[in-house]
Amino acid sequence: MIETKRGGSFSAGQLERHLKAFDDEDQRLLLLLTAKEPEEGKLGRVEEVAKEKGVTFGSVTFSDLIDALIGEEGIVSEYETDLRQIVRDYESFCSERGLLPADDVLRAVPCGDTHELNVACDLYYMPASRGYRSHQYVGVYYNKSIRYIGKLEQDVEVERPDEVLEGEVGELTDEERKRIHEAMDRRPGIQQGLRFLLVDEFHPTDFTKESKHGMRSAQYFSLREHLQVDGDLPPTREVASRLENMAWE
Repeated sequence: MIETKRGGSFSAGQLERHLKAFDDEDQRLLLLLTAKEPEEGKLGRVEEVAKEKGVTFGSVTFSDLIDALIGEEGIVSEYETDLRQIVRDYESFCSERGLLPADDVLRAVPCGDTHELNVACDLYYMPASRGYRSHQYVGVYYNKSIRYIGKLEQDVEVERPDEVLEGEVGELTDEERKRIHEAMDRRPGIQQGLRFLLVDEFHPTDFTKESKHGMRSAQYFSLREHLQVDGDLPPTREVASRLENMAWE
C-alpha cells in the first residue's frame, strides 16, 4: 500500500489505520510518499505499530524515489533507455507539480562538441519539446567531468529566429538577446523549436564521474548534499571551486 501526500504533512492516525487493516497478506508493505521529509520523531508511533503488525513500513520523498531509480547510484542502468525515459517523464510530471526541490538542484547536461559554444555564450540549448526537472544550476559535462557550472537566470523558448524573444520571467536584456542570436548564428542548422537556458556565468570546475562509462543523459545533483550545506548556498563561483576535485558515480 502506498500513501501519497503532495506536501510534507500527513495524518499519523490514518497511517496507523492502514497498518491495522493488514490481515494475512503474503506481502505487507506500507510506503509513505511525500514531497518533503516528515519532521523528526513524527513517525515514531507509526513505526511501533508497523513492527507490532509485522508490516514493513518506509517513508520516502518523490525526489528520493527518482534518485533511487536513475540517480548517481540508481538501480536503472544507463542502457535501459526505455525504462529511464519512463522515469524521466514521471520526474517531469512531479517537477511541474512542485513535488521536487529546485533551489539547490544542479542539472548536468552532456554537451560534447558544443561545450565551447555553451561556455562562450553562457547558455545551454535543447529541443523545446524535451521535458526536464526544475533546477537552479546548469552544469556543462564533457570528457568524463562536469567542467563548468552556472546559475540559471532565464528560460527562453524560441520557435523562429526572427520572433521577439521573451523570458518566462521578465524580458530579456539586450545582452541576453545577443547571446542567443550568437549561439543560433554559430549553429544555423538548429534554429527552430529550441529552449535556451541562460546562466549568469559558467564558472570552471572539475566534478568528475568516477564510474566506467560516460554520462549519456542529463543528471541531477543536490548541491546542499554534496557541499554539506544546510542553509543558503554560497555564490556560484565558490560552489564551482568547492566541487572541483570532488567525484560522483
